[in-house]
Amino acid sequence: MATEVTLRRFDLSDVDAMMAWASDPEVAAFCRWAPFASTETEALLAHIRDTALSHQWYRAICLAGDARPVGSVSLEPTADPCRGELGYVVARAHWGRGVATAAVRAALAAVFGEVEGLARVEALVDVDNAASQRVAEKAGFRREGVLRRHYWHKGRVRDLVVYGFVSGDPLPPSHEDEVSMEREAAARTPERADEVTLRPFDLADAMTAWAEHPVLVPPTASMASGVYFSPPRDALLAFLRGTDPPHTWIRAVCLGGAIVGAVTVSRTEDRCRAEVGTALARAHRGT
Repeated sequence: MATEVTLRRFDLSDVDAMMAWASDPEVAAFCRWAPFASTETEALLAHIRDTALSHQWYRAICLAGDARPVGSVSLEPTADPCRGELGYVVARAHWGRGVATAAVRAALAAVFGEVEGLARVEALVDVDNAASQRVAEKAGFRREGVLRRHYWHKGRVRDLVVYGFVSGDPLPPSHEDEVSMEREAAARTPERADEVTLRPFDLADAMTAWAEHPVLVPPTASMASGVYFSPPRDALLAFLRGTDPPHTWIRAVCLGGAIVGAVTVSRTEDRCRAEVGTALARAHRGT
């Protein structure tokens, strides 16, 4: 299931929700600001009033159906009015769930029409911040290079990866678009009984027979975090969503249209490398 977010302007009443991430040292680690102390409510209120509310483009990130902000995305002006720098931050409780990617994609879809004269949006990401780099790339930014020893950050000189998105660049398809295109293709191509195909999972697939039996589908290397297929339903749903463990790409393995397993692609510590994991019903092993 794709993560849906909405973007809106901040309000002073958002201070408590904002404190959840603004006071978190892990969230602030790659940000240019220091975390607020949890007791600094007045200081955070002043930040919302003097910075967020008066900013040219500063938005709260909210999950669909929930008005409480779980992060922020903003466009910082530069010396060139045709160019701005996008920054984004999401509460740690929502890391790895596609929230930041959805928010950045929504920002790129909106900001050119809302900021006069804007032609280019940049994202400058610390070279060690692999998660933020993945967000930028999945949201549609193009990696353009590395600025070596570019800025002083919390006691160290740092390298930055430069990402660019210009007006007219195509946004990548959303998860819903990908699912629709793959299903349309499947509908146009009748499946033979012996043909293996891949398709996105539906949450309705959660209780397929191969997934319910702990012997049929032992954990693979990609499932080393302990997601076994003898699960409570919530754990299996989390696996199908690709959030536990976090998968970059997950598909149902179908034989003649019936699901017989799963294949996943997971990131590794090296961003140039990924790991494939498979799980297959016992009846189809060796075939």
